Amino acid sequence: MKEQARRMRLTKQQQLDLCAIHTRESTWSLGALGEWAREKFALEKAPGKSSVKRILNKESSLKLIAADFRCRKQITRASMVALDSCLVEMVLYAEQVHVSISWRMLMIFGRLYAEALHIPVSERPRFTRDGWLKHFLRRYGLRHRRGHGEIGSVDLPAARKAGY
Repeated sequence: MKEQARRMRLTKQQQLDLCAIHTRESTWSLGALGEWAREKFALEKAPGKSSVKRILNKESSLKLIAADFRCRKQITRASMVALDSCLVEMVLYAEQVHVSISWRMLMIFGRLYAEALHIPVSERPRFTRDGWLKHFLRRYGLRHRRGHGEIGSVDLPAARKAGY
């Protein structure tokens, strides 16, 4: 049985480097550019010709990416950044006023904010505890804290009245 190689993705900076070498060495074939990328970036296997062609076609949009985001392999959509910032602000405010928020409540607020931000249903994340919530908390360095002696529930009407 043939082993499948892991899917690899170049960072945006690596993609720009590939475009730059294509500009300098315009006679190189797509296969040669893929081999150059494999050697230069120490990849398991060279990117395919179609991958190289797709990267070269996106050169103009790659140049528009801010330098801070070029180290990433995927760029987060603006709608997700807005959703995350709303939720992080809400969590930080809740910590300031000593209101505990359960995981379930955070997922409910995620759905409500996604609706308020008019994010299409097809682009919304799945608000699950083992997926979205775990990654959201890790991404922003947040931890779920439960006060000792509490059952972890929150008075939802009081929380909404407080400005959530």
